Amino acid sequence: MSRNRDRRPREGGRWSARKSGGAIVLVWLALVGATATACQPAAEVVLPEPEAIAAYYSYDGSLEADLNGNVAEITVSQPAAQLRR
Repeated sequence: MSRNRDRRPREGGRWSARKSGGAIVLVWLALVGATATACQPAAEVVLPEPEAIAAYYSYDGSLEADLNGNVAEITVSQPAAQLRR
């Protein structure tokens, strides 16, 4: 016979405050931490001008930069001689 069959069930399977106190504290701390970080004001985001974006790239040919929403589109012109195999 197994030892587990001889044991009596715990008090109806209930959790006691003493046994689950650590888990309650962890859940409470997680909720407080999530609430504290969610209530922070949004940081002001300033997008760079297209000229500043183009200045990040060093290219001797024709380079154009444009902003489309929050996406920087970079267009580089390449001589046809460089495209031949």
